[in-house]
Amino acid sequence: MEILGDFHFFMYSFKTLADSLDLELHGADVRLLGISTPFKAAPNELSVIFGKDVLLRLKEIRSKALLVDADLVSTDILKRLEDMEISYCLSHSPREHLALLIEQLIDRPKQQPGIHPTSVIGEESTIADSSSIGPYCIIGKNCHVSDSVNIYSHVVIGNRVEIGNNTVIHPNVTIADNSVIGNHVILQAGCVIGSDGFGYYTKEDGHHRIPHMGCVVLEDDVEIGSNSTIDRATIGETRIRKGTKIDNLVQIAHNVLIGENCLIAAQVGIAGSTEVGNRVTIAGQAGLVGHIHIGDDVTIGAQSGVIGTIRPNQIVSGYPARNHRQALKNLAYVDRLADFEKRLDELWRVMVDSGGVQG
Repeated sequence: MEILGDFHFFMYSFKTLADSLDLELHGADVRLLGISTPFKAAPNELSVIFGKDVLLRLKEIRSKALLVDADLVSTDILKRLEDMEISYCLSHSPREHLALLIEQLIDRPKQQPGIHPTSVIGEESTIADSSSIGPYCIIGKNCHVSDSVNIYSHVVIGNRVEIGNNTVIHPNVTIADNSVIGNHVILQAGCVIGSDGFGYYTKEDGHHRIPHMGCVVLEDDVEIGSNSTIDRATIGETRIRKGTKIDNLVQIAHNVLIGENCLIAAQVGIAGSTEVGNRVTIAGQAGLVGHIHIGDDVTIGAQSGVIGTIRPNQIVSGYPARNHRQALKNLAYVDRLADFEKRLDELWRVMVDSGGVQG
């Protein structure tokens, strides 16, 4: 792939990419110079279509090479694509195929194995020969970095930290003492793993810190977004189970347990000692109080306030969080309060005018 300025030229044919994804190409082959969003793509840039509304605006799309969600198309859509001489592939997993395409086309700088001379490695720490430690990193004592780990610049790692195989740690990450990081973990820039939790006891003379001696455990295939923080446990562990993905600017408090394959969006806050089950989705800016349990397969809507335990297989939203359908009904009632007030006032006036009520 050749890079000129900010534009990526990868010079693939559409047929080559389709074959790599085991997809059938409909229409002529197209020499592709890039990949872009539907309404910004040039004729020789590939675009991926996920939404029905985009297909209804085909005349606004200049791209002659589309990867289309197969569940969206109809006979009419296919006829329009052919009439406009747009080549296309149909995919039943368009997001997966987009990810595979990007993996083929993206130009990621790769660090060579080894330790940069500006980095500092503590006593009794071991770094696998296949791993790379970038500039100005600090790794404490008695740490172990396993095979094929990439640690980029200005990362600070405390003492007695374990890091599993094929993990990627982006710049300016901090990992505190005694943390355990699994295999294939991704830590995005600026996140903090193992900071002290927000724990105090209060007396007449003020608030006094409770020391935190626990740890954080991130299991395999976990991803933590930029500037998110996961606090160490007071005693014991804060644990994020395998496959869970956490967005940017998320706060996970001390002694929290997050289950497997959860999705937690930006600006979520989870208070101490709360347990979240498996396959839970928490949308942006939701807040969960401490010492509650969220069951498996729960979905929590954006900006929800969760103040109690939620049983499995629920969809909740609002404050306090409740059944999503009921929450929507409640919002609808609130929006109609002004109409109710006006109607009640009218009825009151009718009753007064009719003499039924002494005004």
